[in-house]
Amino acid sequence: MLNKILKALNAITQVILLITAFVSLITAYVVFAPDELPKPFRLVYDYGATLTTPVTVAAETVAEATPAPEAAHEIIPGEGIMLNMSTKIINLVDPTGRKYIRVPLVA
Repeated sequence: MLNKILKALNAITQVILLITAFVSLITAYVVFAPDELPKPFRLVYDYGATLTTPVTVAAETVAEATPAPEAAHEIIPGEGIMLNMSTKIINLVDPTGRKYIRVPLVA
């Protein structure tokens, strides 16, 4: 009785693993394969209104269709989200290892 239950659980586990592997392969194909190959669907990224507005090819209409640039934003050091990437130690090609630089990285 226990032996039959273990065989059934083993079979179910193998089926689940095969389904997971198949879904992973399909996902990798859709994400990484070139768009020239046949796919079940294509990924489309919307980067905002600037790329979705139609622009005609004629030079006169392109000049009219481009919006006026916004006022330039002055970049202030330390502005925005800062991530501490820890300290990196870099060997400066000294065979003795006595010349190195320690740099704290913040991105």
